[in-house]
Amino acid sequence: MTLTKHNIKIAHTASFSSLVNDYVNRDEKLKEFISDFPSEISIQKAMEEKQFSLEKRIVLVDVLKSQYAHLNVSELVQQNIESLLQENTFSICTAHQPSIFTGYLYFIYKIIHAIKLSNECKALFPANSFVPIFFIGSEDNDLEEIGAFNLLGKKYQWQTNQQGSCGEMDTADLVPIIDEIKKYLNTGIEDEKELLAIFQNAYKANQNLADATRYIVNELMGRFGIVCIDGNEPRLKSLYKDVLKDELLHQQSFKIVSKTIDKLSVNYHGQAKPRELNLFHKKYNSYRERIELKEGIYEVVNSDLKFTAQEMLVELENHPEHFSPNVILRPMYQETILPNIAFIGGGGELAYWMQLKDLFAHYDVQFPVLFLRNSLLFIDEKSSAQIDKLGLTLDQLFIPTNELNNLLLAKNNVIHQLEAFEKNIELQLNEMVQLATTVSMPLEESVKAHRQKNLNIVNRIHEKFAAHIKRKEVDTYSKIAFIKENLFPNNSLQERHDNIISLYKMYGKNLFDILLENEEGFGEEFIVMK
Repeated sequence: MTLTKHNIKIAHTASFSSLVNDYVNRDEKLKEFISDFPSEISIQKAMEEKQFSLEKRIVLVDVLKSQYAHLNVSELVQQNIESLLQENTFSICTAHQPSIFTGYLYFIYKIIHAIKLSNECKALFPANSFVPIFFIGSEDNDLEEIGAFNLLGKKYQWQTNQQGSCGEMDTADLVPIIDEIKKYLNTGIEDEKELLAIFQNAYKANQNLADATRYIVNELMGRFGIVCIDGNEPRLKSLYKDVLKDELLHQQSFKIVSKTIDKLSVNYHGQAKPRELNLFHKKYNSYRERIELKEGIYEVVNSDLKFTAQEMLVELENHPEHFSPNVILRPMYQETILPNIAFIGGGGELAYWMQLKDLFAHYDVQFPVLFLRNSLLFIDEKSSAQIDKLGLTLDQLFIPTNELNNLLLAKNNVIHQLEAFEKNIELQLNEMVQLATTVSMPLEESVKAHRQKNLNIVNRIHEKFAAHIKRKEVDTYSKIAFIKENLFPNNSLQERHDNIISLYKMYGKNLFDILLENEEGFGEEFIVMK
């Protein structure tokens, strides 16, 4: 199947928030909440301002080498890891939770976007190196989201009793889902056989979900140079101890971010609300619970653990890995441990990052250039043929089904003829009213009343025509329903519902080459592949 790329304005999809629409339109209202809008100039400025010591680079590379020690890595991944020791190397980062079986399609799209933007930056600035980084959000514990995906009309949910950070969870109880996936994959086709083997090796051979996720990403896209990092590591946490300590003692994040949210809320809805203390206490594959400060004592929610201030600082010094930042402090942690200049995220991610600009400034951490991740829609051959037959434009695909039905109804020749009659009738009735005004006012009022009665009759006739045409055109409307459900399952964007397996069955491993060729590092339009 030959695919052609089509670009659609984000606003035309009616699928994004007002903040996202304003961001891609470079609205000045957002300037104070970002470093700058994405551009060659803003990337150049970010490189010039980035401060990232050799000491941090050494720690970062050592951690990456240890995390990749048991993987077969491409030469490009090896080069990218080593290059992070050089002061002219910067990272382009995206992040996501370690979703099982890669979760939803945008998991893949944002990683490819990071790779594409890194390649484009290298072309723009050949004296520098750019490493695409996938930050595994392994400390999250939203199992309902991380442990779910949809495949060919069925939702799969990870059934496990494990607690704590999802990235630390053992993957052995994912094996039953692999057995289900086997039903969809044709192992007589080499690419599908290989994909099944990747999932089997990931969830049977690795100890935890974070390692499994790194394995999957490396196997699927490692040849493009993507480097995965798990921030859940004591050596990396040590680089963030000053902020963690200040949060414990002074809780500055709540005050600062709350003020920013107040400013943003003048025009937009808030995305992530800060707590008075934005840290969790955790133990490996055991628990991850909020820390609350009550009358000078630090309490770990849902446990008997309590610390004095001195005890808590000793705990931080000896075990920084026991402390986990929440959504408010995690972005700044990411930027502390990486030589990062750009972050790629979805609309929701950009919204909560914009709440953090003043927090970054308070701790003198550079705020990256924010990029809206690429969004894509793949149209299969059957849907494509029906779209062409119905004469639909790609923009019209994003219109709700009822509105689309009415739109096609309005294009019906019979309706056009009927509307011509209606206009003529209304014109004649108006002329009769005008004629009545030359006789008397009572006659004018009487004719006006008769005109309205006749117009009401005309409207009812129109509705009857429309109803009969709809019944006659039931096949057309069923085709529209098929197209909408196929491309927008459950009335959501394909990328927010489907899993990579559905596209992999159509395009095989070549899917990732198709994505890399067609995604756009600096692009800010919706991409349709048809």
